[in-house]
Amino acid sequence: MDAAGAASLITFAHPSDSRAAAWTAGTYVIGSSTASAWPAYQFKEINQGLLVSFTLTATQAATDRTLRIGITTAKANGRPQITVNNTWTSALPAAAPEPSTRTLTVGNYRGNNHTYEYVIPAAQLLTGTNTLRIGAASGSAGGGGYLSPSYGFDALDLL
Repeated sequence: MDAAGAASLITFAHPSDSRAAAWTAGTYVIGSSTASAWPAYQFKEINQGLLVSFTLTATQAATDRTLRIGITTAKANGRPQITVNNTWTSALPAAAPEPSTRTLTVGNYRGNNHTYEYVIPAAQLLTGTNTLRIGAASGSAGGGGYLSPSYGFDALDLL
């Protein structure tokens, strides 16, 4: 779902509401995609595998980089796991302490807020275009579909 379509419905409509744009994983290109192209939520069984394309100079690619992904809340122990350039996958981080009840599907996008950090080895980075894949991971099955492991995005940055 694009951020613009979600913003007006997020607190009172189910994510599957037909008035909202479809949830898709898609590719977000740093520097050219609009903010409305970023999904508000990521569900393991709905929009798994968000791709982020970004460019690094030779100097930037020569140093380990830290990626931070902030979430507002999660369902069924959902948390982001990343893959860089289809060659390196992060360890599955520990689940953040979050409410045990439904959140995203009942209009509550606020939880305990958590920031995940991933150190990406310089050996996995390329000079030029790089691709980051963000997937919703969990040790829980969840309830399927919109009740699958999920989380609300808050922020993303690469240091």
